[in-house]
Amino acid sequence: MARLTVVALACAGAMFLAGCASTPSMPVAEKAGAGSRVLVRNGSTSSASHGAARYSLTDRACSVESLQLLSADEVDALTEGWREPDDCEGPEKLSLPAYGASPGRKGSAHVLVRLTAEGAVESVQAVCATDRRFGETAVETVKRIRFSHMTCKGVPTRVAFFLPLDYKYD
Repeated sequence: MARLTVVALACAGAMFLAGCASTPSMPVAEKAGAGSRVLVRNGSTSSASHGAARYSLTDRACSVESLQLLSADEVDALTEGWREPDDCEGPEKLSLPAYGASPGRKGSAHVLVRLTAEGAVESVQAVCATDRRFGETAVETVKRIRFSHMTCKGVPTRVAFFLPLDYKYD
């Protein structure tokens, strides 16, 4: 029986607008979800899949064959003033939802997450996706992740970063 897995990828150096500490391993339910639910796991950026929807800060565009859901100007406006100061730590994922919605097939999305100084999700928007449904599903999943706050020189600080999510069958 095939199982659809959401691999929530952690910090990807050039893709983050602010610091991101190592992401702790999170326990995950072992059984596959029924209906439209999918298992959510923490992943690693070292194995970014070929053909995944990703936003390039350098090119100000999404990867080839992915749908750009926000313009480069919209991304710039959402990240303006959210750049990383010196000596920052965090944020970390404190908990992942055991299950997320399923688009029903393999694909990916790249979302822009903004956290308050307290670590609460202020906003999350899909920037790129293999199609709109993956963007919507990724936003719904990220809204259910609990994050720690980022601190810079010991002071809690707001942060904006890109978080890639890949949906694949096991």
